[in-house]
Amino acid sequence: MLLALYTYPVRDVTFSINTSHHLRRPQLRWVAPYKDESIVILVALMGSNVKYVLVDQGSLTNVLFWDAFVPMDLLQSYPGVLVGLTPDQVEVCGYVDFTTIFGSTIIVNYIIVNTLSSYNILLGCPSLNELNTVVSLLHLKVKFRAQDRSISVLAIDQEPAHKCYKGSMKHRKGTSVLPTSNNEQVHSLDLDP
Repeated sequence: MLLALYTYPVRDVTFSINTSHHLRRPQLRWVAPYKDESIVILVALMGSNVKYVLVDQGSLTNVLFWDAFVPMDLLQSYPGVLVGLTPDQVEVCGYVDFTTIFGSTIIVNYIIVNTLSSYNILLGCPSLNELNTVVSLLHLKVKFRAQDRSISVLAIDQEPAHKCYKGSMKHRKGTSVLPTSNNEQVHSLDLDP
C-alpha cells in the first residue's frame, strides 16, 4: 500500500539505508524492515483508488483481475490465453485501457483475467518501464520520474503485502503437487529465440 510520496529534485536515483530512516514515523507501519517482501501499492484507476496492486517486475503484461474489474463494465474483447500467471493457462476475458495514476498519470492497457488472486492488479514491465521506475525490494521503495521531471519515492507498507501473501496461500490449498522421485529425468528445452 502506498504510504508516503516524497518528491526530490532530479538527480541520480539511489537507494541507501540512510535515505529510509526519515520514513520511520509512527504512522508508517513497518512489520519487519529489510525483509524480502512484495511491493504492494495503491493506485488511482479511472477516478477510484484500487488497493492491493502488486508491482511485478517479472510480468510482461499488466493484469486486472475480474473481481476488481466487474463493477466498471468496460470490457473490450481479446481472445487468448495468459501463460505463467498460474500453473495452468488462464483464459483472457478481454482488455481495457485505463488512465492510471501512479504518482504520474499514464494510460495502461490491462489484460482482464477471471482467476483467483489476492491482488486486484499486477502492474508489470510495460507500465513500470513507461514510468521509468526503479524498484528496491530491500528498501521497500519505488522511485520514478514524476510529471514535473523530479524524482518521486513511494514508501511501502508491508501489512498489505502480508495480507495478500496469506490470501494467496489459502487459494493454493486446493491445488495438489505430485510427488517426484529422485530417479525422474527432467527434460530441458531451449525456449530462447
